[in-house]
Amino acid sequence: MRPLYYLLFFVWGAYPLFGLLFKGAPIIGTALYASSIIVISSLYLACSFLSKNPIKPNAFFIVIITSYSAFFFMTLFYYGYSNIVAEAIKFTAFVLPAFAASIVPKKDRFLVFFSTALSALTAAGILLSIFVFVIGRSDDGRFGSLESFHPNVVSFYLAISFFASLATSTTKRITKRLCTSLILLSLLLLSSKTTVVSIVICLVLTALLQNKESLKKKLGSLFLTISVLSVVGLISFYVFLSDYLSEYTAIGDGKLIYTLTGRTIIWDALFDGGYLNYIGHGISVYDIYGPQPFGNIIYSTHNELLNQIFSFGVFGGIFCLTYYITAYRWSFKTNKILSTPFFTYIIIYSLIRSIVESPQYEFNYPLIIFSLLSACVTFKQRRPTPKIQGINLENPIRP
Repeated sequence: MRPLYYLLFFVWGAYPLFGLLFKGAPIIGTALYASSIIVISSLYLACSFLSKNPIKPNAFFIVIITSYSAFFFMTLFYYGYSNIVAEAIKFTAFVLPAFAASIVPKKDRFLVFFSTALSALTAAGILLSIFVFVIGRSDDGRFGSLESFHPNVVSFYLAISFFASLATSTTKRITKRLCTSLILLSLLLLSSKTTVVSIVICLVLTALLQNKESLKKKLGSLFLTISVLSVVGLISFYVFLSDYLSEYTAIGDGKLIYTLTGRTIIWDALFDGGYLNYIGHGISVYDIYGPQPFGNIIYSTHNELLNQIFSFGVFGGIFCLTYYITAYRWSFKTNKILSTPFFTYIIIYSLIRSIVESPQYEFNYPLIIFSLLSACVTFKQRRPTPKIQGINLENPIRP
């Protein structure tokens, strides 16, 4: 199972670091990252297919991958990108590892496969957390670097690592608590308000949905969770980020707050300017074709559904809704077989975050996490019927 560990660790930990290490030559960094991802994913695919009894990708997941790739290449050629080859390579580096991670090498070792995935995501989060502390404060008072290690981007990766750390059960309890605390502290220092609020709401909702205890105990656990998170958050914010918070609330007499840091202005410009059409403009081109109501360049619509519609038109909107509805249904189905609410964490967090954030190539519910989810669903559907002393438990009459 080590190939999966290296694949996920590299995919989840390398992208923010490549931006940091090659901030003076971003084109070289992107080329090295994309080529490395393609090579590692190809090697993993080869190892998976050569193993005995692999679980092949879920059929609906193949439809998702194929549809998204078709949308991309149609808009790529329709709008005539200046560098088609470069864009195709970057997109392949995004899709290929997700397709690779949907294949389980051995059918009877899925739980080991899933445990390895959680460990890799946690390790990637620890690596990113270390760099958060090494880089220190940026110009706006937050930790990270606005040019090459952006707090909002890194927080996206750390949030998934945080949930993986909560869900993993392969490490000792003290080690698990240390890893989870380190990643959580890094998230607070990066001060992505959307990420922090989404995580808190996600933990509260998951506790209420998953907890089978009485209402009184649920409310008690909820109160304790909110109290602990509030104390830790307040200490972290006011010890490390008081200057940033003071500046944020003062700019424009609080205008940043009631416009959600300018997001409502972007959405108004999208609708008023007629930027949403039937066919879309293509992936990762908002900075070229989208409205720019501020002085700085904006790279997305800051809303998942609007971003997919802007990129792929009507088909993008239908695809986005289908993607999230499927992820929601599958996430709750897999909790029993895995004995962990990991996928429930991710879907609730993603749905909340998708209201105000939209990554360029990625989804708020990451495609590679969706591929692991599809593998879990496939494993559940294809589990062989257990036999005891030659008796088929599905039909005891026949040996």
